[in-house]
Amino acid sequence: MITHHIARFLGPAVVAASGLSASALTSAAVPFAAAQGCPDVQVVAARGTGEDPGPGPTVQAFIDNLRPRVAGKSFDVYSVNYPASDQWDTGIDGVKDAGAHVLSMARQCPNTKMVLSGYPRGAAIMGFVTPPAVPDGIGPTSVPKPLSPEIADHVSSVVLFGTPNERAMNFLGEPPVVIVPTF
Repeated sequence: MITHHIARFLGPAVVAASGLSASALTSAAVPFAAAQGCPDVQVVAARGTGEDPGPGPTVQAFIDNLRPRVAGKSFDVYSVNYPASDQWDTGIDGVKDAGAHVLSMARQCPNTKMVLSGYPRGAAIMGFVTPPAVPDGIGPTSVPKPLSPEIADHVSSVVLFGTPNERAMNFLGEPPVVIVPTF
């Protein structure tokens, strides 16, 4: 099974942040959301393979740790909607859903700061949401259009756990997960 191969290549938890760390969210620099119903902070969570719908246990532990750090601010979680089955190619559904959600939140809730987070396949999904261009070797019509660099202004950090390394991604025939400095 592919998940056994992935698990063999997974490294330790990796935190990739651009500009702000999770602890930096506690500062007064996080603006309050202006639009009605918009949270000040939202975690966009992508679960791992075989995990039940929701953020998954690893990302939930991160959320539980983050929540008290943003006390006094409204806080929300969006769980990426995708089939986290053993079939690796279902991850594209997660990339599409996460990308569409991030874009929608940036437009509808411009002052909400998003934290993109995921665990193994969820980490890859979040990594594939952030590139400014379609990775080499991937047909541009088979993946969502990359998010514009302005969207990065709405993302406070990218926190990934158990990100599949380049060797694992090569094995799966996928491009490596790279978080660009913009994010």
